[in-house]
Amino acid sequence: MVVTAQRTLNAESSVVQVVPPTTMLRGFYPEVAIGPDGHNGLEVQSAAPCQDLRTVSPGRVGAARGYVRLATLSRVRQTIALIVDP
Repeated sequence: MVVTAQRTLNAESSVVQVVPPTTMLRGFYPEVAIGPDGHNGLEVQSAAPCQDLRTVSPGRVGAARGYVRLATLSRVRQTIALIVDP
């Protein structure tokens, strides 16, 4: 899941931030649950492990498989903010 702000994507940044979804649900705090909903391309209950934030080249990001709802993306971004807040 790409979590980089749209304004950064529009500026054609040389890196993007992603949280790789997983089906291994651990129930840890920084994990945001994401269920399949017909829009996000998921087939099973998954999670965004926000503690696993990664910076990658845009070339490593494939075509979109789906889109999470704004509420889910907001929860993921808020969780990341709490993790990285000094």
